[in-house]
Amino acid sequence: MSEVFDSLKKADVKVSTVKSPENYSPDKASNGEASNPSDIKDMEISYMKRQILETLKKKDSARAVVEDPKPPVSREDILKVIKAPAAAREKDEASVKYEKLKAELDSKDAVIRDLEKRLKGEQDRAAISVEMTRARDKRLAETEKLSGLAEKARDLAGETRAAQESLQGEHKKEALGRDETAKLLKILRAEADIKDKSIHDLQKKVVRLNELEEILRVKNKKTVEARVLKELEDSKKLNNEYRLKLGSATPGADIAESRLAAEIDEITKERDRAATNVESLRSKLYAAVKETKEQTAKIAQAEEALRNKERKILEIDKLRAVLDAEKAELESKLRAAENDNKNLIDKYARLNDELAGGKARIESMEKSYKELEAIRTTTLSQLQESLRANRALESKLEQVRLELGAKTTRLSEADNLYKELDINARELTEKLQANQRLTKELEASNESLALQLSNAHRDKKICETRISEMALEAEAKMARLESVDKLHKEMELIIKESESKLQAIQGRIGEMEKEAARLTESLKSSPVKLKETEDAAKNEIGRLNAELTAIKSSIRQKEKNELEFKASIEQLEAEMQARDSKIEGDIKYTEKIVREVSELRKKLAALQRLPERTKSADA
Repeated sequence: MSEVFDSLKKADVKVSTVKSPENYSPDKASNGEASNPSDIKDMEISYMKRQILETLKKKDSARAVVEDPKPPVSREDILKVIKAPAAAREKDEASVKYEKLKAELDSKDAVIRDLEKRLKGEQDRAAISVEMTRARDKRLAETEKLSGLAEKARDLAGETRAAQESLQGEHKKEALGRDETAKLLKILRAEADIKDKSIHDLQKKVVRLNELEEILRVKNKKTVEARVLKELEDSKKLNNEYRLKLGSATPGADIAESRLAAEIDEITKERDRAATNVESLRSKLYAAVKETKEQTAKIAQAEEALRNKERKILEIDKLRAVLDAEKAELESKLRAAENDNKNLIDKYARLNDELAGGKARIESMEKSYKELEAIRTTTLSQLQESLRANRALESKLEQVRLELGAKTTRLSEADNLYKELDINARELTEKLQANQRLTKELEASNESLALQLSNAHRDKKICETRISEMALEAEAKMARLESVDKLHKEMELIIKESESKLQAIQGRIGEMEKEAARLTESLKSSPVKLKETEDAAKNEIGRLNAELTAIKSSIRQKEKNELEFKASIEQLEAEMQARDSKIEGDIKYTEKIVREVSELRKKLAALQRLPERTKSADA
């Protein structure tokens, strides 16, 4: 035993010349206080040797206490007694213990291999978690893209609202135009009534003039004929008296007779002229009356056309009242849809906040994962150091087996050392298990985050489907608003078409909800379907843009129809002005006829005064 002590002391002195391991401990070596790996190995070996020496000293002291007090025996005697059989026995025990140590080393190598496999598995899991984080980043980018699509849908909804506001402004302009046209029609009707009254008065005056002309003509004929007959009789009587008195004709009587005959001829000529003038005036009056009748007929036709237009305007007003009621219903539905849209936007903002919180959690998990990776690297370095120490121990044990003859105590101490190594290995395995638990917790948290992300994607899909529903409803409402100025039959057809479209859209919404549920289930397995949904969303947005362009084109068509309506109103106003100018010309013509009739009356009065002048001249 003393030889063993001496050899161990020599080995300890040799090692201590390299570096003093007095303050060495495996915790310090694991913490990395020693910088050189060769120094660490030497320090571990010296530490193990010190522990072996301490255990041997304790065993020797215990044996000295336990052994019975006997007379001292010399060392040489003991060696002589034990030397021969003990050598063989020690060799056998040493070989058996060597095999045991070898088996234990093999088992520890297997444990180390298992630990390496576990580390590889952890590395694979770490790579998988990194891939999962990348997939989460991709999903977050996709959510951002979807948020951009939602913003585009909001912009489209704003454009639809602007189009509705422009339509409302146009409806207000139409109402103002209707009021102006109604005022113009009232003014035109009042003017037409005034002109009809003036024409009626003129017709009465013309009839009265005709009656007066007939009366004057009859009176003039009678008076002229009676006067002429009286004058002829008087002249005949005078002639007869002169002839009887004188017995023969005198030149003065012949001259008087010739004068009377000339005056009679002139009177007859003037009478014929007056008759021709009266006939011409009568024909002019008949023509004027005919023209007035034609004008009255035209005015009646124009009034009938105006009445028809008024009826159409009343029908259009009724249709517009119906459309205004439908428009109010649609506006209430739009308000409800806008409220739903606001709720969806708020929900989407909350989801974005939750996603931001999820991102923060993912970042914290990544930090913890990095810390775990650092711990794993430290454990790997510790395992490598322990492997190196095991190899160094194996080499040292072989050297000790070759150097020492009696290995019983040394092998027992080596057993203790291996027990301590087992304890260290167990501690390392416990640390690895703790790391595994942490990785499992990380995986569980990652799975929970993945579930939250999938729920967020599902909610986002629901939001997108609702936004698309609202966009489709807005399109249907715009399509219904476009057909304001059309006829009732066209309105019924458009309403039926819009109802069919709404039914189709509701069917499509149900299908889209089913597809959204199916996509949420398939999102967990395949990210390719996300791209397909993005493409579908882009196609839906393109379709919405196309429908918006169609709505804008219909609005332009409506503006064209309004311009045509205004042009027709202007044409009616021009026709009314032409009619007014024609009526004024007719009035001027009738006034001219009245002036001519007054002149004829003056001439008749002058003709009536001629016989009186002749009588006064004769007298």
